[in-house]
Amino acid sequence: MGYNIQHSISGTEGDFDYLVSAAFGGNGGFFDAQGDRIPPDPNAQGGIADTETINILGKVGTNFGE
Repeated sequence: MGYNIQHSISGTEGDFDYLVSAAFGGNGGFFDAQGDRIPPDPNAQGGIADTETINILGKVGTNFGE
């Protein structure tokens, strides 16, 4: 099982524009067909079992002329 929640807000005020976005996600453990937990491989890099992620983005912009 896992989850992912994401929300963003953007808009324009005069010559300025903005964007703020945030995402939160997670992955649970892995299990075999008998329901036994498959432990994460300590030698593997980049495995996704039992992980959580947080991503945050913010940006602003402006119009310098026509």
